[in-house]
Amino acid sequence: MRGRFTCWAVAALAAATLATGLAGCTPGRGAGPTESPSADQSSAVVRDDLRLVEEGDGYAAYVLPFGTDGQRIYGRLYLPDGADEKTPLVVVSHGFASSWAATARDAERLAAAGAACYVFDFRGGSPSGASDGSMLDMSVETEAADLELVMDGLLEQGLVKTDRLFLMGESQGGLVSALVAARRPADVAGLVLVYPAFSIPDDARARFSSVDEIPEGEVEGLFGVTVGRRYYADILGLDPFAEIGAYEGPVLIAHGDADAVVPLAYSERAAEVYANAELHVLPGAGHGFSDDDLDDVCGWASELISGAVAES
Repeated sequence: MRGRFTCWAVAALAAATLATGLAGCTPGRGAGPTESPSADQSSAVVRDDLRLVEEGDGYAAYVLPFGTDGQRIYGRLYLPDGADEKTPLVVVSHGFASSWAATARDAERLAAAGAACYVFDFRGGSPSGASDGSMLDMSVETEAADLELVMDGLLEQGLVKTDRLFLMGESQGGLVSALVAARRPADVAGLVLVYPAFSIPDDARARFSSVDEIPEGEVEGLFGVTVGRRYYADILGLDPFAEIGAYEGPVLIAHGDADAVVPLAYSERAAEVYANAELHVLPGAGHGFSDDDLDDVCGWASELISGAVAES
């Protein structure tokens, strides 16, 4: 279900034309964030244009928050130099108890290569996230709803068209992205999954055999992080492999063969379920990639984006 949203910032995109192919994927050194979302910045001044917060090698980043139900979703839009309405845009979803800052590495690389990127914090997605909400109210399904809100906001603001909108997710964000792509396949031009946590429902069922066994109030979640009852109640009956095959567009899956959190077998199974998937196994990589590994992943992602755009 698509929720109502409010956008507190309206984009003013550059008029230059983006070249069809995507360039190399490594950003310039020293191109990290120049401003982090402090408490004051989280309240974002209402204005008619995007607020510049970072300039990198070949791109610039702007604060672009959305809101729903009186709560704010903090996000940043990375625009490559010369971006226009034909520029592909990748929405990157972070993992469990993580934040937009962890996915900024993806955005910097992809934006430097010529694709716009939007990174954001799920509501209640982290104990220290810049978005509103509590982790006690968060679940995979609430994050899926947030991702749909972000997609709708970007589409309705005219920042991207559906044949140029791509989803990318890491760990739990990969599971969320896969579910949303399956539920809205016409709106997703391509899907990039980085060590996607398709194991979460099985992990939940290994702990609780029924919803009745889930305690009320606070529950210890992954990595010892406290979540609410809803987190497990929403995931207990989910079979991602029964859903994700509804998305028939191009899919890239990257997974390390030394991942001790999400076994590689889950991505291998996903690659079999998808009609058009390519699985890249990174030797020695765990649940989290090095800069060199991420360079490879962004290079593969750039190829997927270029191919999908060329066929649209």
